[in-house]
Amino acid sequence: GNSARICVVGDTNVAESLRYIGTKKKARGSYTLDVVESPTITELGQNAYTCHVLYVDQSRAQDLKAARGVIVHRPILTVSNATAFADTGGAIEFTPKGSKIGLRINREIIRVAKLSISPNLLALAEVINVMPREFPKHSPNPGIRLLYYAARLWWPNHV
Repeated sequence: GNSARICVVGDTNVAESLRYIGTKKKARGSYTLDVVESPTITELGQNAYTCHVLYVDQSRAQDLKAARGVIVHRPILTVSNATAFADTGGAIEFTPKGSKIGLRINREIIRVAKLSISPNLLALAEVINVMPREFPKHSPNPGIRLLYYAARLWWPNHV
């Protein structure tokens, strides 16, 4: 069957819940869910490139800012509960709506990552189309990308 790799940064509860769901899905034989947990993006490092979905908790939102410009051209769905995540280059943002959770989806980020999203999901969400100015327009070669990634991690406020 199919397998999906979800990387979770900064929230053990989310990782545990996903593992639980994964166990149920596996039992039914539909697909395998591989959950990779890391306290920070830096520690996730190169593994970030193997993720299908990258969930970053709001407590680690600053981490993601460093990696976002690099991840944007890869087919990785970025998800977070951080405020203004969708406006600043994330694909899907969870927003509190009373006792429920709402969705904000940045369709431009999803397009650039060459991902597609279900119309049913879009219908439930607030959809925006924003490409932050600081993002590279084209995917640079891997050497430059790695350098850029390293630079953003070491000097997040200057690069």
